[in-house]
Amino acid sequence: MARDVPRLRELYCQARRSVNAEQCDTLDKVEADIGRLAAQKLVEHADAHPEDPSAYRAGAEKYMSVLQTYCLTTKVIRACDEVAYNAASAFIAAHDVDAAIRVRSLMVDPKNGMNKSPLTQRLICKLDPSLRSSMWCR
Repeated sequence: MARDVPRLRELYCQARRSVNAEQCDTLDKVEADIGRLAAQKLVEHADAHPEDPSAYRAGAEKYMSVLQTYCLTTKVIRACDEVAYNAASAFIAAHDVDAAIRVRSLMVDPKNGMNKSPLTQRLICKLDPSLRSSMWCR
């Protein structure tokens, strides 16, 4: 499917999206889900081999690709906060706190629609040690 869905999208949606709108929306969602699953598999592999933080980075970057394509550019999927949180968590596991902070910035920006998510609050607490013991982070 990972190989075929992009081909189908190109064939049916690139030039004739208005004619095939419903099918194209479905293909977009399927492709987004495939990307999310691929990112999840990379992070699961990293969890099994924590001595290699580059595996976490690969998962984080895959999550970011899904976030950019299906959440920030077009609103294809609903669980954008989960995708962003998972990207940030993988960046933290890869010891790249700066990248996780950039994801947090995306999540708190109201125009991205994730600012009221409990996962945004959880990420803020995860990244700011001074807040961890506050009532806000419990």
